Amino acid sequence: MLTFKELAVRILDEVGQPMTGEEIWKFAESNSYDQLVGSLGKTPWNSMLARIYVSIRDDEDSPFKKVSSRPTKFAINHYSKHKISNDPNNS
Repeated sequence: MLTFKELAVRILDEVGQPMTGEEIWKFAESNSYDQLVGSLGKTPWNSMLARIYVSIRDDEDSPFKKVSSRPTKFAINHYSKHKISNDPNNS
């Protein structure tokens, strides 16, 4: 199982371009990555967004950066020390 944060990192790294929270979740669904999280909530993209915002706010070494507003889009912070893995079995 992955956390929402780990899933967002994996998707943003794989896609290679900024995405909104909803776009990240739609990509997860279309590639069956949503099954890796096991969320049963009605708005999982909001849960993912909350984890991204908290990471940016509280972690100076966050793997995310906010790159635009209206719509709010996020990208991988390439200056982060977090290791990014594309292997879904190695989180």
